[in-house]
Amino acid sequence: MPTFITHIKLLASTENDYQKLSREMEKKSFHPDNKPIIIGHQSEACQIIFKCSAKTTLLDATTAVSQAIASIGKKFSFTIMKEKIKAES
Repeated sequence: MPTFITHIKLLASTENDYQKLSREMEKKSFHPDNKPIIIGHQSEACQIIFKCSAKTTLLDATTAVSQAIASIGKKFSFTIMKEKIKAES
């Protein structure tokens, strides 16, 4: 199965919001790839990266991410991409 990587930014969020997001993302088979990275001022925006190998299509992965983030109730943005597989030598 392909691996999907998503970068998520929550605006005006707290550490609790990211804990909720992590729980919701894990329910959708995504797992954190890093700790939240602060962008700008302390509570202005943070970014976290998740990975998932359980989804088969980009549409499935995007739908799962959208549902998980929407349940947090914060303004957000995200990008999602399919991880490239290196050819074996």
